[in-house]
Amino acid sequence: MTTAANSAAPSGVNAINLNYLEHVMEMSKTHVVSASEDIFDDAGTLLWAKGKRIDSRLQEKLIVRKLQRPLEVSLVVESGVTMESILALVQGIGTSNPTIFAIARKHLSAAINSFAAASLCQPACLLLTTLQNSRPHVFAHSVEVALLSASLAIQIGLPPESVEHLIIGGLLHDVGELYINPDYLDQKRSLTPSEWKHIAAHPRISQLILESLTDYPKPIARAIAEHHERFDGSGYPRGIAGNNMSRCGQILSMAEMLSGILHNRSYPIVRATLAVKLIPGEFPAELINAIGEMRRASSAPPQEAAGFAAAAVPELIQKTRVVGMALSGSINECRLIQLQANKTPQPAKDLLAQIENRLLQLQKALSAIGLGDCFTSDYLDAQSSDNYEETYLELDVVVCEISWRLRDIARDLALKLEDFDEQAKSVFLPLATSLLVNQDQAEPCRPKQEQANAEASAPLRPLNSDDTLEVGAFSLPAQKVPHENARLH
Repeated sequence: MTTAANSAAPSGVNAINLNYLEHVMEMSKTHVVSASEDIFDDAGTLLWAKGKRIDSRLQEKLIVRKLQRPLEVSLVVESGVTMESILALVQGIGTSNPTIFAIARKHLSAAINSFAAASLCQPACLLLTTLQNSRPHVFAHSVEVALLSASLAIQIGLPPESVEHLIIGGLLHDVGELYINPDYLDQKRSLTPSEWKHIAAHPRISQLILESLTDYPKPIARAIAEHHERFDGSGYPRGIAGNNMSRCGQILSMAEMLSGILHNRSYPIVRATLAVKLIPGEFPAELINAIGEMRRASSAPPQEAAGFAAAAVPELIQKTRVVGMALSGSINECRLIQLQANKTPQPAKDLLAQIENRLLQLQKALSAIGLGDCFTSDYLDAQSSDNYEETYLELDVVVCEISWRLRDIARDLALKLEDFDEQAKSVFLPLATSLLVNQDQAEPCRPKQEQANAEASAPLRPLNSDDTLEVGAFSLPAQKVPHENARLH
């Protein structure tokens, strides 16, 4: 059984995070939140007595003080999230999310047993209740990640202890978002690179929270820190690769991506199956094979067999051309920058090599799955004259994923350019322009049953030159940094 007890936090972590405090105070309006122990400031002054329900008076005191012990270990919430309440959600996953259920179905019974064996300590219950109250969609996503992680771990034969570790890691991997300015988490908001850095720090924040506030085994915190890393080194925040990632971190990383794709998407299982194997090496082959086995052992939800709507074909063809131009144009811009090598310092050359390698990987990925020619005019014209539903569906999925990868590369480029001088930035300007495609290109076309009832959508377009991506005082054409949470609709 995975257990954890409260532990004293390291020195320096007891300053109050005002974003987290605001979430707790908001929760206290609908939940009974009280002190589980006397709360003292760092000078030894009693601020709040044990058992007393918190209110705005405590908030006023905490804003200007540090505490002897972290607030998270000093509060308890009644009728909050428990492992029992989470277990009930997992048991009802077939109704709440049939797609997740379809993937996890093979090992659902064993996963439920593992959930029952795991336990949540008091700070974890408080954090998850706060997350459920403030960001319910993220809480639901966390439960799904925990279930998918457990199912993957069972599929590849990990021991029960590791399965329990992944359940706790999946549930708590995004609690770091509670400590970030909520304005940055608004999916409708475009982010500057400096703002995105706050978002990119949330795996590390979540790791520190676990290490500071609980006695959970260290592999759980490490896996949480790695949940946005990728096996090929293309992830964040550290860009680690291969066996530098823990096995639990590799599983949590794949489960996190799968949840974002499987939740409320058109053709979610088809898309997820293609997405995890699109880029060779992005995820371990063992896990890709595990997903394939789990999919084959389950029946796809009805919408997976809906077919591709004929009315969406013109939209798909236009989207394919736009994304194809962005990919080929970006590769060409990399080669043009190489011709200016005498104007670029070595760090800029290294960055260019990284970007070009990722773009070439996308190009190779298309060829590897037989769609290497899908961006050519001859291919598109040939397909537009016939009704190849299966081809259109696969093409739609691949184009959406290519678009997301281009946006990821654009985001990473914008962040790294902050460390360069203006001359080096100007060299990368055409590449940054070429990389960014309109958000609409990353959205799948509607399946038949949606298309039949949908209003005519606005035509897709490439980005205009007057859209801007801000990088400090330097302005790049196109939009600002793509929002990570945009995948979680």
